[in-house]
Amino acid sequence: MEREELEEIIGSGAMREYDDTEEYDRPKIHEWARKLRGFSDKELREQVSMYVLDAAIANSRRKWWDASWCLSSACMHEAARRHLAAGHDKDCQGDNIYKLGWNDAYRSQGYTPGPFRPCTCGVDQR
Repeated sequence: MEREELEEIIGSGAMREYDDTEEYDRPKIHEWARKLRGFSDKELREQVSMYVLDAAIANSRRKWWDASWCLSSACMHEAARRHLAAGHDKDCQGDNIYKLGWNDAYRSQGYTPGPFRPCTCGVDQR
């Protein structure tokens, strides 16, 4: 997969983190990125939860080059893309798949996330 194609899928933020990953993790990232847009919303939410936790562990160990950073950011990009594709405004403050998955990860560690934030642009009320 060419660099431009990868960035189109995972977004520029995740691409910066990709540049920080170890060479041995890059084939795994490419393989995963090929599947990203094919994940169901439920699967994407599960991916978010998993990689947010992995990135938190990497952060606690000061492993800034860990692939989980890139994968978590790619999930955020995909969730935002899906939110817009569903008709939401770019400024909509409602929770998207990324936030729901992040909350799942947070909850799995014994914490209580903040309240659900409904759509603020009106799409969900139509």
